[in-house]
Amino acid sequence: MQKSELTGSADDSALAENALLLGIDLGTSRSSIVSMRGMRKTIASYVGWPKDAVSRKLLGNNPVFGKTALENRLSLDLYRPLEQGVIKGTNVEEAQHDRNLEAAKLLLKHLVNLMEPGRDDVLYGVVGVPAQATVKNKQAIIECAREVLDSVMVVSEPFSVAYGLGRINETLVVDIGAGTTDLCRMHGTVPGDDDQLSLMVAGDAVDQKLHELITKTYPEAQLTVNMCTQWKEQYGFVRDSSDKVEVNIPVNGKP
Repeated sequence: MQKSELTGSADDSALAENALLLGIDLGTSRSSIVSMRGMRKTIASYVGWPKDAVSRKLLGNNPVFGKTALENRLSLDLYRPLEQGVIKGTNVEEAQHDRNLEAAKLLLKHLVNLMEPGRDDVLYGVVGVPAQATVKNKQAIIECAREVLDSVMVVSEPFSVAYGLGRINETLVVDIGAGTTDLCRMHGTVPGDDDQLSLMVAGDAVDQKLHELITKTYPEAQLTVNMCTQWKEQYGFVRDSSDKVEVNIPVNGKP
């Protein structure tokens, strides 16, 4: 766990009275937020800026988020700022790192605004990260929160699930996301590095494999990974079945 106080000192009683506690999951595919007041929101993890004067006339001057951004992706400079559960570019030096960091910051701000905080609310956030996120990954999350939250704690996602459910002993948590599959062994104490594991094979890998297999079978089909993601989420299941799933795919411009 890593914690950062992002503001100066204040009277404890005033903070307690005005504190708004937020749980945040900045996911590769979807991002979610829940407040202590019972509000919950989930949006697709996309941020887009209008490309030109025409797109600004259509969508306005401000960044666009979630499903709206995905549906208007041809009119936008579109970013999916989270990759494998962390902000893109924090593992290696990447030219687009600054833009992804800005997109992640705006996504976090948008999520917090969906909770409709009051003007005087002090915002405390707990942000989940993959089991084996590095210190650099966590620091990037804290950097995003600096202008949005008054205080933030970064915690392992599978650990937070186990702790929230009260399953803190003799439990193995498996969290299958879009970017990573995380495992955490709980044995009555805060898990260490040896108790946690992140695998880079998860939902995105399924989408890529589906795209690869369909393209190989139907080489003339005009297909994107986003289309495969939508089909997987609409029709996917884990059970024995002989039912067929049929979808329309453009071939030479015709379905």
